Amino acid sequence: MMYAIFEVIVIAAIVAFSVVQLVRTLFPKSARAWSGQLAVALRREASPPLLRHVGVWLTPPENEKRATDSGCGSGGCTSCKSCSTFTFDPAAEPVPPRSVR
Repeated sequence: MMYAIFEVIVIAAIVAFSVVQLVRTLFPKSARAWSGQLAVALRREASPPLLRHVGVWLTPPENEKRATDSGCGSGGCTSCKSCSTFTFDPAAEPVPPRSVR
């Protein structure tokens, strides 16, 4: 019984981590905004010290925010593929090698 509970907790943690990573990859601006809102909520003075520490840890750095805001949509930033100006060009994608039989 105890092993089954531990197994469910581990699988739930893995799924939660995967969903968070998926959201951060597909929606980087929204994920950063949600992280900032959660950080502000946790950094309240009424919160316990441990939660305030987590809030400080979750606060997005200002340098990263400015760099992505200035780079995204400027035309030269297509490496993350999250810009609205990014267009998919299938001819530019590498073609896997075919086996010769």
